[in-house]
Amino acid sequence: MSTIPNDFINFLVPVIQEFDGTVEQVRHRQLALGNCLTAINEELATLYKQCPGDREIEEYIKRIHGLRQRMIEASIHVKIIEDRIGKMEQSIAKTRT
Repeated sequence: MSTIPNDFINFLVPVIQEFDGTVEQVRHRQLALGNCLTAINEELATLYKQCPGDREIEEYIKRIHGLRQRMIEASIHVKIIEDRIGKMEQSIAKTRT
Protein backbone atom coordinates (compact mmCIF):
# COMPACT_ATOMS: atom_id res chain seq x y z
CA MET A 1 0.00 0.00 0.00
CA SER A 2 1.26 3.44 -0.88
CA THR A 3 1.82 6.18 1.67
CA ILE A 4 1.11 8.85 -0.95
CA PRO A 5 -2.32 10.42 -0.31
CA ASN A 6 -4.89 9.90 -3.07
CA ASP A 7 -5.59 13.64 -3.18
CA PHE A 8 -1.98 14.27 -4.08
CA ILE A 9 -2.01 11.59 -6.76
CA ASN A 10 -5.26 13.00 -8.17
CA PHE A 11 -3.56 16.40 -8.35
CA LEU A 12 -0.30 15.07 -9.76
CA VAL A 13 -1.65 12.95 -12.63
CA PRO A 14 -3.13 15.89 -14.62
CA VAL A 15 0.03 17.93 -13.99
CA ILE A 16 2.17 15.15 -15.42
CA GLN A 17 -0.17 14.81 -18.40
CA GLU A 18 0.07 18.55 -19.05
CA PHE A 19 3.87 18.42 -18.89
CA ASP A 20 3.81 15.47 -21.27
CA GLY A 21 1.70 17.46 -23.74
CA THR A 22 4.01 20.45 -23.43
CA VAL A 23 7.07 18.31 -24.06
CA GLU A 24 5.41 16.97 -27.21
CA GLN A 25 4.75 20.54 -28.41
CA VAL A 26 8.39 21.41 -27.77
CA ARG A 27 9.46 18.40 -29.83
CA HIS A 28 7.32 19.54 -32.78
CA ARG A 29 8.71 23.07 -32.56
CA GLN A 30 12.27 21.77 -32.39
CA LEU A 31 11.67 19.70 -35.50
CA ALA A 32 10.26 22.71 -37.36
CA LEU A 33 13.15 24.89 -36.23
CA GLY A 34 15.66 22.21 -37.24
CA ASN A 35 14.13 22.01 -40.71
CA CYS A 36 14.26 25.79 -41.00
CA LEU A 37 17.91 25.92 -39.90
CA THR A 38 18.79 23.20 -42.41
CA ALA A 39 17.15 25.14 -45.24
CA ILE A 40 18.91 28.37 -44.24
CA ASN A 41 22.24 26.56 -43.96
CA GLU A 42 21.82 25.05 -47.42
CA GLU A 43 21.07 28.48 -48.90
CA LEU A 44 24.11 29.97 -47.17
CA ALA A 45 26.30 27.13 -48.45
CA THR A 46 25.09 27.80 -51.98
CA LEU A 47 25.82 31.51 -51.59
CA TYR A 48 29.24 30.76 -50.15
CA LYS A 49 30.09 28.61 -53.18
CA GLN A 50 29.24 31.60 -55.36
CA CYS A 51 31.21 34.03 -53.17
CA PRO A 52 34.01 32.04 -51.51
CA GLY A 53 35.70 33.82 -48.63
CA ASP A 54 32.76 36.15 -47.94
CA ARG A 55 33.15 36.93 -44.24
CA GLU A 56 29.50 37.88 -43.75
CA ILE A 57 28.32 34.54 -45.11
CA GLU A 58 30.91 32.74 -42.95
CA GLU A 59 29.58 34.56 -39.89
CA TYR A 60 26.00 33.50 -40.63
CA ILE A 61 27.12 29.90 -41.15
CA LYS A 62 28.82 30.01 -37.73
CA ARG A 63 25.65 31.40 -36.17
CA ILE A 64 23.53 28.65 -37.72
CA HIS A 65 26.02 26.07 -36.44
CA GLY A 66 25.77 27.61 -32.95
CA LEU A 67 21.97 27.46 -33.07
CA ARG A 68 22.12 23.81 -34.09
CA GLN A 69 24.38 23.06 -31.12
CA ARG A 70 21.95 24.80 -28.77
CA MET A 71 19.09 22.76 -30.26
CA ILE A 72 21.02 19.55 -29.61
CA GLU A 73 21.54 20.60 -25.99
CA ALA A 74 17.86 21.50 -25.66
CA SER A 75 16.86 18.12 -27.12
CA ILE A 76 18.96 16.39 -24.47
CA HIS A 77 17.21 18.36 -21.73
CA VAL A 78 13.78 17.54 -23.20
CA LYS A 79 14.72 13.84 -23.27
CA ILE A 80 15.73 14.00 -19.60
CA ILE A 81 12.37 15.60 -18.75
CA GLU A 82 10.53 12.93 -20.76
CA ASP A 83 12.37 10.20 -18.87
CA ARG A 84 11.51 11.76 -15.53
CA ILE A 85 7.86 12.10 -16.52
CA GLY A 86 7.85 8.43 -17.52
CA LYS A 87 9.31 7.41 -14.17
CA MET A 88 6.73 9.48 -12.29
CA GLU A 89 3.92 7.91 -14.33
CA GLN A 90 5.25 4.44 -13.51
CA SER A 91 5.48 5.28 -9.81
CA ILE A 92 1.92 6.59 -9.76
CA ALA A 93 0.67 3.52 -11.62
CA LYS A 94 2.31 1.31 -8.98
CA THR A 95 0.67 3.24 -6.13
CA ARG A 96 -2.77 2.78 -7.68
CA THR A 97 -2.52 -1.01 -7.80
